Amino acid sequence: MSTRIRTGHRNNEAGSTAVEFAVIVALLLVILFGIMEFGFIFLQQHYVANAAREGLRIGIRANNYNCFEQAGSNSACKDINAADRVYRKETIIGSLTDCANNGYLCTLYGNRLGDITVSVTKPVDTTDKKTLQVTVTAPNMFPQMLSWIVPGLTFPDTFSQSATGDYEDPKEP
Repeated sequence: MSTRIRTGHRNNEAGSTAVEFAVIVALLLVILFGIMEFGFIFLQQHYVANAAREGLRIGIRANNYNCFEQAGSNSACKDINAADRVYRKETIIGSLTDCANNGYLCTLYGNRLGDITVSVTKPVDTTDKKTLQVTVTAPNMFPQMLSWIVPGLTFPDTFSQSATGDYEDPKEP
């Protein structure tokens, strides 16, 4: 005959599994959202940097551009028939933002192209080279998930990247 010694409390663990599951799932969701958010930020930064480099690559090629921009007072541009003018600045901006011609930024920012700024600075004439700079600024288009959970955590509202390079043919306008 066996005797059991009774204590004054019961060993009840019926709800402990649910509590442990809730704690673990909450922690895993924070980690998952963190990975996703940093991935989205990295994607956008990478895309904006590549857009600036792509615009620069198009702008510095020796394509016999005969004008820099439409609103300029370039003497070489005035002497050319309007139908034959090729504008460098317009070509760069169009190659990045013109969705009808598969512009580079249309893939990711297709519905928010109005929020994107592409600026092309006119090169300063030097004796042996001309340097062109293309700057792309785009908004953060993904919602911030972690800042709702982790107080004080902020992510950039905009991404900006510049690329600078020399003309292939410094005699071009």
